[in-house]
Amino acid sequence: MTPVVPSAKATLGSWAWVLVAGIVPVYRFAAESGISWLPEMIIGLIAASLLFGRARSLPGAAVWIFAGISIVVAGAISGTSSNITASLRTAGALAVLLGITPFVLRYYFVHSKSFASRAATAFLLVQSISAIAALAQVAGMSVLGASANSGRANGLAGHPNVQGLMSVIAIVLIITVYRSVSPRFRALLVVCGGINLAALIATGSLSSLLSMAAALIVLIAARRAGLRTIFIGSACIVAVIMISLTIGFDPSALFAPVSHRIDVVTGETDGVASLGIRQQTYAFAWTYIQQDPFIGVGMDSMNQGTFNGITVVHNYILHAWYQGGLAMVVAIAAITLLLLRRIVSAMSTGERSSEAAIIAAIIVYALGSAFYDQQQYWLPLLFATVSSYSLRGGASLKKDERAQHGRRAPKQRHQNLHRGLLSNN
Repeated sequence: MTPVVPSAKATLGSWAWVLVAGIVPVYRFAAESGISWLPEMIIGLIAASLLFGRARSLPGAAVWIFAGISIVVAGAISGTSSNITASLRTAGALAVLLGITPFVLRYYFVHSKSFASRAATAFLLVQSISAIAALAQVAGMSVLGASANSGRANGLAGHPNVQGLMSVIAIVLIITVYRSVSPRFRALLVVCGGINLAALIATGSLSSLLSMAAALIVLIAARRAGLRTIFIGSACIVAVIMISLTIGFDPSALFAPVSHRIDVVTGETDGVASLGIRQQTYAFAWTYIQQDPFIGVGMDSMNQGTFNGITVVHNYILHAWYQGGLAMVVAIAAITLLLLRRIVSAMSTGERSSEAAIIAAIIVYALGSAFYDQQQYWLPLLFATVSSYSLRGGASLKKDERAQHGRRAPKQRHQNLHRGLLSNN
């Protein structure tokens, strides 16, 4: 059988998905600034891609199909507690996102030679602009009408926590591609990395900082980083601090949002996201689940609030179970197990460490946030997950061919038939 050779020519479909990758860092800001049809546009793109045959099977396909079906079932059943039509509408959009997008992205990773590098570049470019806006906000400026939120930088992400997570993803990408780019671009990457790190700290997002820690742990473990690498990284941080002090800037000022946020979360000061309030949402959701573990309160927003009728559950597993019932949490659990398997695989083999680090960062973030059906959270997770199967030498492509044709694919040498998220073309 003739192997698929990726095309060097970009198609309209591949550019559309590169555009989506570039929108991700500013998705919420864009949606709240007049582009309210953005979610529908992305669902339409997914549907159009499938309609025109731009989809390909991938390892773990059964999990995504099962999740999509289960989510629809959850929407129908839980809708009896709220509004069946509204619940099914929310469930349908999420089912399309999770049940079809992995197959569409797989197609472009396999068939478009530069898709991965273009998508990563688009994300980094837009996110770095958002990070610059975040630094301007903590300096007291307003950018496109967006300003700091109680001293915490929003950037162009629409919320400090979202800005923090996007900065984490950008930092992981920069760390990973640094050695693979030409020397003339490395200085630019260092600057972008510094900007995103500063923006991450300026958001004061503890969830994002924990995500960054998880990503670094996966990267260090998967890459078998030695003391030399850790020493160089530490030396760079010290150098940045010394240069900052030399030019009259006190880096400790950046940590003010973090220290304030710690006081809020621990209850030292008043705040809507204190640890006590989060625990109340967990307790409220768990009490409901114990009373009725099957139905859920509805996947739409009618009953999403917890103890005060407003604050949602800040844990993606409890959130899914509380709103969608047993069918929804089973779907999310299946996806989580698949994602954890990708992380373990990367840490044991050293392959696709960057994708695994991004997956780990998003999972840790989801454990303490209102992660639910937001496309802005799921899209980077799906990009990273699908990219993690893009093994060197076409190994995963051979596996696809065996599964689809029921016989052993001929032994051939494939020279990077498709590239992962961080490939340099």
